Amino acid sequence: MENITMIVSTIVIVAAILALIAITIWAIKTKHVDILRKMAYYLVVQAEEIFGGGTGPVKYTWVVEQLTKLLPAWAKAIFNEKDIDNAIEAAVTRLKELLADKANDEALLDEIDAD
Repeated sequence: MENITMIVSTIVIVAAILALIAITIWAIKTKHVDILRKMAYYLVVQAEEIFGGGTGPVKYTWVVEQLTKLLPAWAKAIFNEKDIDNAIEAAVTRLKELLADKANDEALLDEIDAD
């Protein structure tokens, strides 16, 4: 009976340690996902300037390569391929929104100038 109690206690302790590790990793990932998104946005803008329009796959590959080079080893262990892809897609979406807003602003200014 004493052995069963010891085994159960050990299982509970190991489960608690694993839960603590998981919570710690989640907290670190949550805290640093904003940094990943900012890095992705910066690199997406750079890729747009370097490669121009109509080169989406080339730009995507370049951004992934640059992010992989820039991320420290611990971040590579935390962020998986899907996290990186999501950050890049969010950056592309944001850049498109900003460019559309800029185009709308310029069109409005052109209308005002025409009057």
